This record gives sequence, C-alpha cells and structure tokens, in this order.
Amino acid sequence: MRILIVDDMVENLYMLETLLKGSGHEVVSAKNGVEALERLKTEPIDMIISDILMPKIDGFQLCRECKKDDTLRKIPFIFYTATYTEEKDQEFALGLGADRFIIKAMEPEFFMEIIKGVIKEYEKGILTPSKITIEKEDAAYLMEHNERLRNKLEQKLDELEEINSVMRAIRGVNQLIVREKDRDILLQKACDILIEARGSDASWLGFLSDEKTFAKVVGSGFGEYVSLLSEHIISGDHPPCIKNALVQKDMVVIVDKTRECGGCFLKSAYVGKEAAIIRVEHADRLFGLLAILFAPDVTVGEEEKGLLKEVAGDIALSLHNMELEEEHKRMDEELRESEEMFKKLFEFAPDGFYLNDLEGNFIDGNKVAQEIIGYKKEELVGSSFLKLGVLPPEEIPKAAELLIENFNGRATGPDEFILNRKDGTPVVVEIMTLPVTIKSQKVVLAVARDISERKQAEEERKKLEAQLQQAQKMEAIGTLAGGIAHDFNNILAAIIGYAEIASLQVAEDDKAKESLKEVLKAGLRAKNLVKQILAFSRKSEQERIPMQISPIVKEALKLLRSSLPTTIEIRQNIESDTGIVEADPTQIHQILMNLCTNAGHAMGEEGGVLEVTLTNVDIDARTIRQYPDMSPGPYLRLSVSD
Repeated sequence: MRILIVDDMVENLYMLETLLKGSGHEVVSAKNGVEALERLKTEPIDMIISDILMPKIDGFQLCRECKKDDTLRKIPFIFYTATYTEEKDQEFALGLGADRFIIKAMEPEFFMEIIKGVIKEYEKGILTPSKITIEKEDAAYLMEHNERLRNKLEQKLDELEEINSVMRAIRGVNQLIVREKDRDILLQKACDILIEARGSDASWLGFLSDEKTFAKVVGSGFGEYVSLLSEHIISGDHPPCIKNALVQKDMVVIVDKTRECGGCFLKSAYVGKEAAIIRVEHADRLFGLLAILFAPDVTVGEEEKGLLKEVAGDIALSLHNMELEEEHKRMDEELRESEEMFKKLFEFAPDGFYLNDLEGNFIDGNKVAQEIIGYKKEELVGSSFLKLGVLPPEEIPKAAELLIENFNGRATGPDEFILNRKDGTPVVVEIMTLPVTIKSQKVVLAVARDISERKQAEEERKKLEAQLQQAQKMEAIGTLAGGIAHDFNNILAAIIGYAEIASLQVAEDDKAKESLKEVLKAGLRAKNLVKQILAFSRKSEQERIPMQISPIVKEALKLLRSSLPTTIEIRQNIESDTGIVEADPTQIHQILMNLCTNAGHAMGEEGGVLEVTLTNVDIDARTIRQYPDMSPGPYLRLSVSD
C-alpha cells in the first residue's frame, strides 16, 4: 500500500518510514496537517498514519478534513500518538472517523499486526467510514481538548524560551570567545552575557592559577557582593559548594540553601534562588569554576544543565587556546631572540661562517667568510667552492668526503685546506663543519679560520729552530776548535821558529832558501788561520784592514792548481785597476779556497772550466733591488763559476 505518515518530529517519521518500508509498503511523509492535505490532493494514498499534536493543523483537524471529503473519507485513518492517553481522547478520535488509535511506543511487531489487520478489513470491505456528526457534547469536548492543547503549547513555548535563552547565551559567549583575546575581559563579559539569559540573576567566574588556587574572581549581578566574593574566594575561604565543585566532575546544584549553604558569605544573596556551579575544564585541565544564580522559583532542567556545561566548556576551550597562543608567542619570542643572537654571532664572529646545503651550495656567509676567499655575499649565495674555482683539484676528494659525512649527519674537522682566493693568491684555512637544522631545513654550518699567518709563523719558527740548532752546533765546534787551535799554535811556533833558524843557516843563493820562505809563508798563513779560529771560538770581531784582494786571489789560485785535477782549466779574469777594500785577508783567502774546492768537486774527474772573476761594480737606484741589504756605491765583485 502507499501510506502517508504525518508527524512534526523527524525521528518519528524516520522510524515509521523504516518500519513500513521494511514490510513492503511505499511511504510518503508530511510534517503537519497542511502538508498532508496538499499531498492527499495531488497523490494517490491508500492509508494515513498521523500524530495528534502538530503545528498549523493538528491530527484531529486533519482527520476531520479527510472525513468531510467524499474521496478522502474512504482512506483508512490511524492515529499513532503519545500525546494523549486518556480514554476520552481515544473515543474522540474514533468519533471523528479514525479506524485505529495506537499509543506510542508500541513494539514494532504489534504495530505492524494492527496495520495488517486494517489492510485486511479494507480489502474485505469491512471498513465503513463513519459519517461525521458533531453533537453538543462533542463540541464541548473539542473546546476542552483545544484548551488542554493550548496549555501544553504554552508550557512547551516556555520551555523552548528557556532553552532559547540559554542558546542565546551560548551564542553570545561563542561570539565573545572568537573576538576577545584578553583573559580578564573575556571572563567579565562572559558573566555579563550569562545574566542576560532568561532565568539568571547573577553569575561569577573564578580563574585558577597553576597552583590550584584562585588567582582572579569576576562577577556580574551581585552588586556590592562582588568584592566580598572575590576577597573570600581568593583568600581560600571556600563554602561547601566550591569545595565540592573542585573535586567532583558533575555540576553542583544548590537547591536546599538552609542545609547546603550554612555559613556561606553569600547566603543572603541566594535566598529563594537555585544555584549551580560548573567546572570550567578542558582536556583534564581545570581552569576555574562558573557559578549561576537563577531567578526565584526557577528549576534547572537537564537540557539547560547540559547547555550550561557547554558554555563552561566553550570558555575553558577559549582559555586553553589563550594559553597555547601565549606559549606560542613565548616560543616565537625565544626563537626570534635565538635567531637574532645567532645572526649576531654569525655576522661578527672572528672566523669565517658559511651556511651550505647538503650539496655544498652556499646559503649565506659572514663578513670574515667573504674576506677569506675574496668574494662578496651575492657572489657566494647559490654557488660553491667548486663552482667558484676556490677549491684546487687536489683538494676536491677531501672536500667530497666531508660532504658525505655531513649528509650522514656527522660533524667534521678541523681539516686543513689550501684555497684559491678570487685574486688567485693561495690561502691556508682550517675548516670545521656541523650539520644543523634552521627553520626545518637541514643545512651545514662550516667554520673556516685563515691560518696562513700561523703557517708562515710556524715555518719561521722552524727556520729559527734550525738556526738555533746550527748556532748551538757552531758554538760546540767553536769550543772544540778553540781547544785544537791552542795546541796547533804550539806546533806552528815550532815550525815557524825552526824554518826561520834554517833560513838563517842557508845561503842566499841556495835553492833551499826559497823553499824555506814558502814554508814560512804557509806557517804565517796557518798562524792567521789559527788566529781566526780562536776569534771564532771567542765570538770576537774579525780584524779588517784596507787591502787589495787581487794578490790574495792569485796566490790562492796558485795553491789550488796543485790540488785540482788536470782536467779542470782555471781561468782568471782579474781587472788591473781594482780598488782597495776593508777586509780580513785570511777570510778572503778562506772563502775563495772553499768556493773553488766546491767547484772542483762539482765538476769531478770529467773536468771543465773553473773561472774566477774580480771586477769593479757600481750599485745604483736601478740595480739596488738585486741587493736589498746593501747601500748604493762602488763595490768589488768576486765570483767563482764552474
């Protein structure tokens, strides 16, 4: 059958539709009598199931209208209601022509049995629609019914107004929560909004600190009691209702004030009024308490309690969000300060700071970093040591190893690199790297220190150490030489003395006379050499005298000829007009002997040309650069080449 169901409650329509469709019937629905009549005029309907209490046209009037119509009066009409349960209601409904009067809520199988029975009677033609006749008693009953209906509607409207009032308060609080970011203003205005709701005389909100003590209390509607209220609650003077609300989850409702409010400091304000205290709580965090003082003779229903809990929950959520926002602000400020400190350390660090990505490309570089390699920041960013040509080919494998370590999250260094500056000059740096995360991006912080001066200082130190060692060695040699020289002097004294005696004993024309003269010359030269050794051992100044060098050069070469191989040719290039210089003749002789001996050793048995040159030179402004430790002027230049 095609059945029309009429009810102003969506839940009831859904239940009936599901039940009837499950039994194979086609179902259409209407939310009131007006919609039902419109459907009946335009659609074929085999049965009507209707509630009684509905807006616009109720069920009784709908039944009457159907039974007045010659076409519609043949359709079976069933009342299904929980609004009326009196016997008169059922009699009145059947008197209007209804076929059945079913009281909610009936078990589905019994309900469907009744429907099946009506269908069978309809199919057999047993159902005979009644003719509507309204007698005086029926009219009186209808007036009584209308009066009861009006009273119920007024009661429902009052209840609805109470609910709407709380809903308006919820909406007001929600709008306040969206726009208000100051906690104290939020608490105060929430109290103001709540007392505007119908049935509320006053309200207060107490905010708890982290130590579970009240830090602030605000109220609305208490007048002069507000300061007293705040003073007592903050000081810890809590009446039983507050103590209970702090330890239990449910709303505390105060009904019997004489029993529950004994010595409360607000007892006089609560006379004849019901009150409720609700926990302002979110995610197990108790932010405070919300108290509502209702108007006299107002009883708080379960639905209103639920709505007030919702208000308290919304306030708690807003306070929670404020705490989160404050925490975020604090963290943002700490992050900003940290970033600012990092920027200062980065920019003013005495070492070069580079920020690279994991592929080695520069993200940033401080002032020192730019100075080390001679590139400006805009030239560095987006490039790398390799792209800029800063990294020599021999350093690339070592740099690649560092990148791999950084990619795997490991720090490196210190490692020494030789880099090429922008101008091509080399610079020695010591580099340490550390993988870090900046603004969720994994990067590498590289710290570079220019150690070129340190390396140079180390080289100088090594040279000085070598010189010191050489000096110490020479000092030891000098000490040894001094001891030898003293002994050698005694030997020379005998050689020179006996040579002089022998010379006196030999005739002037004797060839031995010349030989003895040469012995005396060699002895005197040896004496001067010993004198020089003794001077060296005593670190005394050598004796310099005005002298000509050319005779000493010729004498030295004459001696060398007998000691050098015949494969070595000695060439002399001695200018005749060489001037007089200040020098130690023994040192000049020694120097020339050493240089020529070294040259002879260099040429070996194969031989060659040993050339000794003595020339005049003038050092002027043009040539002074070749001799930075000398002053301009005339000089003698003695050179030995092989």
